[in-house]
Amino acid sequence: MAIAAIKGMEHAKGDKRKIRVVKKIGGGLDDVKAYKSILLECDLKDIPKKVKLGVIQFCLSAPKTNMDSKILINDSALMEKLIQEERRYILEMCKKIKKSGCTLLVIQKSILRESLSDLASHFLKQLNISVVNSVDRKDVDYICSTMNVQPVSEIDLLNSGSLVDVETGEVEGMLEIKGYGCTILVRGCDDMVVEEAERSLNDALCVVKCLEELPFLVPGGGSIEMGIALMLSESTEGNVYVLREIAKAFEGVPYFLARNAGLYPVEIVSELRNELKQNDYVGISVRSGHAGDMVREDSVVQPAKVSINVITLAIETVSMILKIDDILPARK
Repeated sequence: MAIAAIKGMEHAKGDKRKIRVVKKIGGGLDDVKAYKSILLECDLKDIPKKVKLGVIQFCLSAPKTNMDSKILINDSALMEKLIQEERRYILEMCKKIKKSGCTLLVIQKSILRESLSDLASHFLKQLNISVVNSVDRKDVDYICSTMNVQPVSEIDLLNSGSLVDVETGEVEGMLEIKGYGCTILVRGCDDMVVEEAERSLNDALCVVKCLEELPFLVPGGGSIEMGIALMLSESTEGNVYVLREIAKAFEGVPYFLARNAGLYPVEIVSELRNELKQNDYVGISVRSGHAGDMVREDSVVQPAKVSINVITLAIETVSMILKIDDILPARK
């Protein structure tokens, strides 16, 4: 998974927003891979290798009536006429799509009615137009921004200028649009495993992003927080009383870390304070239950960017709270 995260960030050139995560049940966590392409779920039959892709945001189905409208049908002739009108309406839309030159159509999912009717699917198949149906809005936005194509909201606006030439392939039973974007395929035996794998992948991507912005690692286990506390408590410049109170706040991190691990927090924090004066890499080792070398022994490290952000946000939060002049009681 870490390898997939690194490759994904390389393909996306360090921009995590350009990475699309696709979840699929089947396989194991070792099957997580990154692809420099866009993967879509669709029927892969009769899709050519080179296509003209278009993205639409309207439905290829019979239009719905207004809330206050009624359709009265009292004989079979009117029923037949209604069916013929629906058939003519959908066929006209499909012909306009064919006239634009589109051979692969991506249709955005609609919550009001079906985005693609069976009749429209039949007509498009007869016209040799492949369809990717019911694509989520966020995926449509990703496709359009990555491929630099404008989504079409009206059938009359669909023309050759709104299409893009792409090469297609097949990956893990999914349609692959080559050369655009980055997709990480997450596999798992069931929904719970896949969801947990997606969260772990997001953490891995964030770690890679932090290391790209600031390529430095610092020891974990409360080592950084205790080191800052020691530096502030030994400082003789400025307001010494304020610095000591801030140092106590930083000591709270290793204290609660030891407490949550089931250790004696007072003894562990005191041991960490003494050991840190001799070794800058010492932190709380949950495995041994004592202060230990986080880098050489326990291999517990974290990106320096994470520690900087945590401290910066804490200082900004305290500054914002201190600006509050009065607190108004809420109504019961």
